[in-house]
Amino acid sequence: GAVTPVAIWGPPLLVVSGAGGVSNRHPAWSPTGLQLAYDSNATGLSIDLYTVDVDPALGTVGTPVQRTTINNKAEFKPDYSPDGTKLAFVTNLYGPFSIQVLSLADNTFVGAEANPALVTHDNPSWSSDGLSIYYDAPAGEDSALPQDIWKLDLATQAKCSIHIDLAGDVDVDVSKYANLTADGITYNWFVFVSSAFASSFGAVNIWRGNHTYNCLPPLPMVVDISPTTLNLGSSGNTIQAS
Repeated sequence: GAVTPVAIWGPPLLVVSGAGGVSNRHPAWSPTGLQLAYDSNATGLSIDLYTVDVDPALGTVGTPVQRTTINNKAEFKPDYSPDGTKLAFVTNLYGPFSIQVLSLADNTFVGAEANPALVTHDNPSWSSDGLSIYYDAPAGEDSALPQDIWKLDLATQAKCSIHIDLAGDVDVDVSKYANLTADGITYNWFVFVSSAFASSFGAVNIWRGNHTYNCLPPLPMVVDISPTTLNLGSSGNTIQAS
């Protein structure tokens, strides 16, 4: 007989209202799945970061908490650290877009990179261990070039450009699952948006990559020739392997 599907979660749940021309954007789930971060122009003075408790199973929503209060500057595109204690976000507080890290304990923030180049840094996404932030920025930190995906080590400040192609690569989103290469190197897959091979696949597509192709030194190689002496049959044509 016919079976009527039952909605597991019930009807859609309004988390934050956009009434009165308020724009609420870029929602990001906390690691627990019980809180959302987002950016909003609710104050009418600027775009700020907010968090709000949400329980999808119970259908309950808490009161939004404003996390930044800087007027006339924007703080937007939040992404939770794996332990849920920090948000990486984008701001134009210092001119070109830069990536900052906000502590949810006291709402203070510092630059992810101590001395960023004066080019757009956008779309931050944490590595699964919380030690690195991926983002997109122009190749070679040259504003005239298309974007690459970058990986920044927060402790050492070492950064690496993950060059995929000559098209712009943006909107990186890092998997929260760690993987191991055959020689024991930990890495995360990430997805990103690119216009690569547009003539074959269409204008914009989603691709996958990881940092091991670009950010690690090449593996050592040893060449063994057998036999060690090759005689090509005429005087002076002997090759000796070293």
